[in-house]
Amino acid sequence: LIWYLKNGMSNRLLLIMKIAIAVTFTCHGLYAVGFYPRPGNFVDMTISSLGLSETNAMQFLDVVAMLDFVLAIGIFLPWKLSKYALGYAVFWGVMTTSARLVAYVELEGMLTLLHQWGFEALYRFPHFLTPLTVFWTYFKRKQEKHGRIKSA
Repeated sequence: LIWYLKNGMSNRLLLIMKIAIAVTFTCHGLYAVGFYPRPGNFVDMTISSLGLSETNAMQFLDVVAMLDFVLAIGIFLPWKLSKYALGYAVFWGVMTTSARLVAYVELEGMLTLLHQWGFEALYRFPHFLTPLTVFWTYFKRKQEKHGRIKSA
C-alpha cells in the first residue's frame, strides 16, 4: 500500500495485490471450513458477535468459507463480476477486523479491550484496505476510460 501511495498502481502491483487477497481469503476459508483445525476464537468471536449457538456458528463459518473460496477466484474475473468479489472482500475484511473488538466489548474494561485486541484489529486493516485499493483502482480506471473523470 505504501508503494501504491508513492508510485501509483502498475498492472504488476495490481496483480500482486489480487494474489495477496486471494491467498489471504483462501487461508481464512481453509481454517473456517475446518481443513486445518478451526481456531476456537473463530467460533467464539462468531458466537459473541452474532449471538449464535455453537452449532449455528459452525454452520455460518462453513458458509463464509465457501464465500471466501468464491472470492479468491472471483477477483480474477472481468470487472463486471470481480467488483462484487472485491466489494465482498472489503465488507468481510471490515467485519473480521472489527470482530476482534466487537466480540470482546466490556464497558468496564474498554482500555483493556483496546490494549488486548486493538493491535489484533489494527494488524488486520490490510484485509479490507488492500481489496479497497484494488476496487478503487479498477473503478477509477473505468471512469477514466469512459471520460467521466480526468486522470491526475
